[in-house]
Amino acid sequence: MATPCDVLIVGAGPTGLMMACQLARHGISLRLIDKQASRTHESRAFGVQAKTMEIFQNLGLAEAFLSRMQLTNKGMFFVNGKKRAEIDLTFLQNFHTPFPRFHILPQSETEIILGEDAVKHGVTIERQVELVSFADTGPEVVCEILHLTSGKHETLQCKYIVSCDGAHSFVRETLGIPFEGAPYEQQFVLADAKVEWPYDPANLKFFFSATGLMLQLPLTKTHSRLLGARFKDAVGPNPPPVQEVEALARDVTCQNVKLLDAAWLSRFHLHHRAAKDYRKGRAFLAGDAAHIHTPVGAQGMNTGLQDATNLAWKLAYVVKNLAIEALLDTYQSERRRVGQILLRTTDRMFGLVTARGPLATPLRNFFFPLVIPLIFNLNCLRTQVFRFMSQLAIRYHTSAFVFERTRFADAAFRSGPAAGRRAPDAKLEQGTLFELIKGVEANVLIFCDKLDRVNEIEMLRRLYAGYVRVHVFEKDKEPELFQRYGMRGWGTCFIRPDGYIGFRSYGEDLRWLKDYLEKLLPGC
Repeated sequence: MATPCDVLIVGAGPTGLMMACQLARHGISLRLIDKQASRTHESRAFGVQAKTMEIFQNLGLAEAFLSRMQLTNKGMFFVNGKKRAEIDLTFLQNFHTPFPRFHILPQSETEIILGEDAVKHGVTIERQVELVSFADTGPEVVCEILHLTSGKHETLQCKYIVSCDGAHSFVRETLGIPFEGAPYEQQFVLADAKVEWPYDPANLKFFFSATGLMLQLPLTKTHSRLLGARFKDAVGPNPPPVQEVEALARDVTCQNVKLLDAAWLSRFHLHHRAAKDYRKGRAFLAGDAAHIHTPVGAQGMNTGLQDATNLAWKLAYVVKNLAIEALLDTYQSERRRVGQILLRTTDRMFGLVTARGPLATPLRNFFFPLVIPLIFNLNCLRTQVFRFMSQLAIRYHTSAFVFERTRFADAAFRSGPAAGRRAPDAKLEQGTLFELIKGVEANVLIFCDKLDRVNEIEMLRRLYAGYVRVHVFEKDKEPELFQRYGMRGWGTCFIRPDGYIGFRSYGEDLRWLKDYLEKLLPGC
């Protein structure tokens, strides 16, 4: 007899855990399986960007993450052992986000926090359980899973399946979705270890030389990540001996380097690949199952976490019959475009960093330390770099569910955050906007000169109770909020559960907001 559930999540890495945390808060029945015996114990992905921290805040997890994170204030660039440039990363404090920093936390710690939260919300993380087959029958997906410890087979009937099972995704391969791309030619080695050398381990450091390159960043209070490559082809065992990483570090940094208490050593090639489709029928791809790319800019894990956050609320609305099936199509149209832009950008950046050859290597080593400070000293360029790396600049384009009414709008409204963009934070009379709208519900912001039309607003609250919270703000009381959203008087803004603006309108006519909500949530 088949066991029913709403959603089967395959893979309990960061993306799968985020999906489970989100769906559980929406009250969706789910199964979360992973064929591995335990969570990740290596550092693996380490960068946590501002938009991801905003998602964690929305789930009430920001403090748990911040208490374990490392922060860095400087980035230093060395060529042939000599410091050629230094950038100050504290300028990020000027951006309008509660988390204007580059946060460093090993993936193992991220999985601990998300795993504990999932369990707290009633999720069982089923390890050593493998998906061995599945079939989309139309109204449901019939899955066969294997409990590896007992050898027992179990049949599941679920409404949807979400593949978070990594670059070698069984779900993607079974669906026959092309995973287009290729490996890079360079071979990399890494070590997570205590580093004995003349430098302060607390800051980011980039080393370039004629023989190779290396990055050092602080992972914990005691351990650093060293990631490097030689410009000549090399082969060797995996994991590499610690002496090999030490030798590379000495050659590139021109310093005596000693590695102690190595927690992880690895040799690998990087890939750039993207799934042609993120959805096929009732199956969805997220995280590394949908896209893999270089670690330049620390984008990979963050993109997977946003994949999950984008998809989870849409699945929840459709499973609960609040929204029509067409809402799920926007996962493909919104997130695949983000993945493609990210892949192109990181590929170009990686190409510049790893360029090798009799001409390319010396040019890169000469110009790179000159260009980076220039970028970070010019406010317009610095802003663009941070907005890209922090993932605050992501925009979802207009669709049936991303729409705005701008007729007769003034210049302030037109220059405000448009539909499809991230909803910005702002200080309120009491607390902040992000604190007010925390949770997985959607939120409507109604801006007005003076509070009236109380009955109409209360009707909205009653109609969408439990799914949409309605907040009313008066201009005289919340000037920063009005300024941040481009409002000088009446206007409305719908903020989706993933923190993006789904709809906004200019003026005091609430009809456009009502029409949008009826289209998005016809089941209410």
